[in-house]
Amino acid sequence: MEGRGLIQTENVSISFGGIHAVSDLNMGVCQGQIVGIMGPNGAGKTTVFNLLTGVYAPTSGKIYVNGIGMEGKSMDQFVKAGVARTFQNIRLFGNMTVLENVMVSVANKGRISLKNSLFKTEYYIRRQNEVKNEAFELLKLFDLHAKAQVLAGELPYGQQRQLEIVRAFATGAKVILLDEPAAGMNPTEIMKLKCDLRQLVDRMGLSLVLIEHHMDLVMGLCDYIYVLDFGKVICQGTPREVQRNPKVISAYLG
Repeated sequence: MEGRGLIQTENVSISFGGIHAVSDLNMGVCQGQIVGIMGPNGAGKTTVFNLLTGVYAPTSGKIYVNGIGMEGKSMDQFVKAGVARTFQNIRLFGNMTVLENVMVSVANKGRISLKNSLFKTEYYIRRQNEVKNEAFELLKLFDLHAKAQVLAGELPYGQQRQLEIVRAFATGAKVILLDEPAAGMNPTEIMKLKCDLRQLVDRMGLSLVLIEHHMDLVMGLCDYIYVLDFGKVICQGTPREVQRNPKVISAYLG
């Protein structure tokens, strides 16, 4: 599998009851790259995310993560392979603190035995402190550390979306899929999100794939873009190339 990106698809298709939701998808995501997936409503964007994270198994085609074939693997296996995601609808633990929400994701990277948990061994205590410290440092990246002890459900909507992104980072994933990360954010929050994501990618060498309807964010942040319409890629390229493509203009403006 030499030469493949962190994620690579080859002629991936999926059908539901005879309807082709995604057809012959060929896309790649390289280390340190920010990739955008655009398209009008119903174009198949979320279906692509579900394929790339094990929610759906493709009807045909191949999906590789770090060169390993993943089609038919579970969502948990995708996470272990280094792929994490957020969702359109926020899925936080509203009755847990901001810090506890992130600690859950950090803790899942390393299992603690039942014996250590039951007897609160020295290792257990040390590991819990490490998890807490790591979670707090991740919150700092998005300036959420001051809200560490606030219940997640009490955060403003924009900060809840930021917290969900932090939780995805906390899994230790190499590729993070963000489903409409700027939804519900005001222009100031969107600008900060853009800066934060670029800084994290540059600093940590992560890769991002995002679905987003805020064109300023997509065009100003992404290195490469795939445009879908009716489940097929109608255009791909740099933001500049995509903006000028007649098929893209037609898909959005009719």
